[in-house]
Amino acid sequence: MVRAIFPKVIVLAVVLLLSGGLALAENDYDQPVSQLDFAVGTYGAIMGQSRSTLNPADSLQILKDRGVVPPNWDGKANVTMGEAQEIFGQLGIQIFVKDPELLISRGEFESILRKELGQFQLTRQHWRITHGFSTELTLGQYRERIISGSGF
Repeated sequence: MVRAIFPKVIVLAVVLLLSGGLALAENDYDQPVSQLDFAVGTYGAIMGQSRSTLNPADSLQILKDRGVVPPNWDGKANVTMGEAQEIFGQLGIQIFVKDPELLISRGEFESILRKELGQFQLTRQHWRITHGFSTELTLGQYRERIISGSGF
């Protein structure tokens, strides 16, 4: 009798663990996106890089240097739909929002990143053509390399 109950208990425990994990993922989907998360996700999409390989502070700074995000972003606040609409608009991505004051959720943000992958690739190509240097370098580093005469 103990043997008959034991497999059922394990199956029930596994089902509960899996359903709890799915609930966490769904709840995370509704969470607001921070400025740092927004910067890493956007820069990663533009560069075609995994977010896990990017430094959040560097991603934010690069987007600030290029005028993509506001210079006063410190990475701590959450991003509103209006801010997302303006930033994505600069990148050639048009999104429609009902209330610009609402916070953009992770789910909405991830959906935009997936849907607009082609436009992010065009942005990367544009950056490479118009700036004529590696998109990983900031302008200060680029100027330093030109002035130093180090032969690259």
